[in-house]
Amino acid sequence: MTEHYDQLLTQCKEAIFYLLESRRPDSVAARNALTQSLTLLDQLDNTVRNSSPQLLAVSAALDTLDAATRDPACSQLLTCILELKPHLEWRQNPTYASAKVPAQFLNNYGYVELIGPQGMILTTSCSAGILLLGSNTRYPEHAHQAKELYIPLSGLAQWKQGAQDFTARDIGSCIIHESGVSHAMQTGAEPMLALYFWYDHLEHPARLS
Repeated sequence: MTEHYDQLLTQCKEAIFYLLESRRPDSVAARNALTQSLTLLDQLDNTVRNSSPQLLAVSAALDTLDAATRDPACSQLLTCILELKPHLEWRQNPTYASAKVPAQFLNNYGYVELIGPQGMILTTSCSAGILLLGSNTRYPEHAHQAKELYIPLSGLAQWKQGAQDFTARDIGSCIIHESGVSHAMQTGAEPMLALYFWYDHLEHPARLS
């Protein structure tokens, strides 16, 4: 890859750091997760992996997102992601295809690991990336061993955990999913892009509940 590619990844990592550092959640669990995230990012040695760009059906939804959100840190990261667009490796959890989920979901779901064991910046200590859901899409109830942090970057969605009802969460809010807790998302008239961060159990993928 080129020096420009390395610079884009550095800018993306810095934008993730800025986003996490600028959050002020009320939840103690969210504050602890942010502190842990910043520590892990600070310890990265910035080993860059040459990407093998891959597209999915949902990838086109990235072009419809507006980087000019009311949250400057979200806007900065979204701008970096759009600049990285030609290099992004869109993936899907292979356990979902084997679970025979509806094609409508698979056509409107994808993620990119920016940092992690298969990321564009390599590390085995954490995994961070972006989740993209198309409009009017329900991400079915699922769970995983990893503790997870989400921060929506663009688009509004409803989120739920366990037996709770769906609740709208704003752009820039911190959403924590503890290990093993089932959760789901539902988008409305616009796609949603969110930053995710996993802290442990990276070798154990999510499975539908």
